Order: sequence, then C-alpha cells, then structure tokens
Amino acid sequence: MLNTDTEIQIKTADNLVGITQIRESKENHWNSQGIKINLIQAVEVHLSEVVNKHTQRAKRIDLFQFIQFLSGNGIRTIGDLGKLIAPELKTICESFLDGLNLTKATLQRKRASIKVWFDFLSFNFPKLITFVPKLNSEKYKLVRNKGITPALDLEQWFRLKQELGKSKKNPRLLVLCQCALLLGGRRISELLNLKWQDVDFINQTVMIKPSKKGPDETIHQLPLTPQLKCVLQEYLESLDNVGIEDKIFPVTQQSIDESLKRYARKAKIGKISFHSLRSTFITWANQRGDTQSEILNATLHKSTQMIRYYDQTSQIEINSINKMGMV
Repeated sequence: MLNTDTEIQIKTADNLVGITQIRESKENHWNSQGIKINLIQAVEVHLSEVVNKHTQRAKRIDLFQFIQFLSGNGIRTIGDLGKLIAPELKTICESFLDGLNLTKATLQRKRASIKVWFDFLSFNFPKLITFVPKLNSEKYKLVRNKGITPALDLEQWFRLKQELGKSKKNPRLLVLCQCALLLGGRRISELLNLKWQDVDFINQTVMIKPSKKGPDETIHQLPLTPQLKCVLQEYLESLDNVGIEDKIFPVTQQSIDESLKRYARKAKIGKISFHSLRSTFITWANQRGDTQSEILNATLHKSTQMIRYYDQTSQIEINSINKMGMV
C-alpha cells in the first residue's frame, strides 16, 4: 500500500453548486497537502502486487502508455489526477482508448488494466481518487459471434469419436470428451480439477467445483449415469496405482486443445475447441425437447441467456408455433 504521509480531509461537495466550485474545493484541499507522488511510481507499486510475470509485463505496457498520454495532458502526479472531476476523468480515459488503432480484444485488455489501476489508486487514496471511471461503452466490448462455439451434430461426433478411439498414445482424450458430454457439457478446467474422490460410484454422483471465478463457490452434485459410470470404470481399470486424491485427468488444457483440433481435422470436422462440447450438449438437449430447468441443472448456468447463446438448433424447426393446431 502506498504511504500518503498525511491524513487528508476533503470537504464534501454536496452543498456546492456547479463544476467550478467542486473543482476549486478539491484543489484547495489537495494543494495544501502537497500530494506529489509520481504516477509512474504508483504504477510500479501496483505492478509489484501482480504475481504472474506475463500479466505484469502486459499491464506495464498498457499503463505506461496511458501514463505517457496523461503526462502529455499535464497530469503527472496523484494530485494532478485527483483534481479531475468524474466527467473529466472518464473523458480523458476514453480519449486515450479512442486514439488507439487496435483490435477490440486489445482495447478490452487495456481498458481492464486501466480499471484495475484506478481500483488500486482508489483503495490507497480513498480521499483523493474518489471516482473509478466506468469504461463500459459498447465500443470497448468484444462482439461475441455465435459461430465461435460451434456444436457438433451426431454424425460429426461419431466421426470424431472413431478417430479418438484409434489413438493409442492418448486414450484419455476420448474419455475426457465423453465425460464432458455426459456431465452436462462440462468446461475443460472443471474436468481437469476432478479427482477420483469426487466420483461416488455407490451413490452415483459426481461433485463438480465451478471453474469460473465469482462469489458463488458452491460445489455442485451431478448424476453419475450408467453410461458415464461404465466409461469411468473402464478407464480406471486401465490405470495403475491410482489413489482417491489423484486427478482423473492429469493433463494440461493446452495439450487437450491441440490434440482435439488435430483429431477434428482427421475426422474432417471444421474448427472446433473443447468448449464446442458444451454447445453440443445444449444443442442436443434442446433437440430432444428437454426443459430449460433440466438444461440449467445440467450446465449449471444461472440464467437461460447463456443457454440461448450456446444453442445451435434452428429457431424455425424448434418452435412452439409448429405445434399449434387449427384455431
């Protein structure tokens, strides 16, 4: 945490009228305190808390580029930054992002770096940096294309399954894909975290820990179907010296993605990823006529919005209008 040396008392602006009076009120207090901490120093302290070296390097590039932009606008210290009122701060951040000729993905990363840095400043200087700009404009968001996560039809799955079955070097890849489909389109990270102690062959349940970060860290219980039980038991019999605390799939996500893409090419299937199996499960479930509640209980989504995102069924063929009789 940065040391501000002095306790800064700022008069509330609730009883002030107009932007000029708010700015003058803030300047009078901040100037008297002599806040001259350089923004570069603040960035370095923030980056020292980032553990991952690759993330640290990327954030340093983003934030130093932003600091140079601020310096060109006469903002070089925490005091200079703190003098800006909310609309001015948001405008200068958006001006920086708008001036970059980058892809939306890179812009989104830079926006996130700036947002996290302002969170850091607000925490360390709660009476100076009183506003964290919300850069949530649509132009800084990635446009998600439904085609990014394609679903496999039955014929494509059987072709892929046949190619995976031929593999003697990597037999667990087929088991991994089968588990994904038989456990509600599980994410690869959730499957790689599974241990044998999470599978209860007697009570026929599987414990799933959600991989997405969030306040809800509930451990979910999913059914162990006869089909999945058979797959896992056969796989278990092929292994040696397995303990209950051992991971079921001791592999890396990168190796799985690379291998799956290779076998997909052999099966003459288009570009897919492991996440395509999640879309595949939802699409097949909708084609079977499963209810939304049944699908949500399987995928563990919190709303039907993501179900619609992954669903690849035809909105013409799968439509309640087709079930209407003569009226």
